[in-house]
Amino acid sequence: MSYIYEAIDRAKEVIVASFSNIEEKYKDVFALIDAIWNVQLHRPLHAAGYYLKLEFYNANPNVEQDEEVM
Repeated sequence: MSYIYEAIDRAKEVIVASFSNIEEKYKDVFALIDAIWNVQLHRPLHAAGYYLKLEFYNANPNVEQDEEVM
């Protein structure tokens, strides 16, 4: 399940790029993603799994500052 954190982050990056970094165009999409994420997907155990998975930890040096994970 720890892969879902990375997948969501990558999906959001693609969405931002596809809307040319214009927040007005993608903010409603992010609101929907975040609502589903908060209700159904985000769990402390999954966050711990993401934090401890070295392939994600090494790829993201700022993981310790990520409020969603910490």
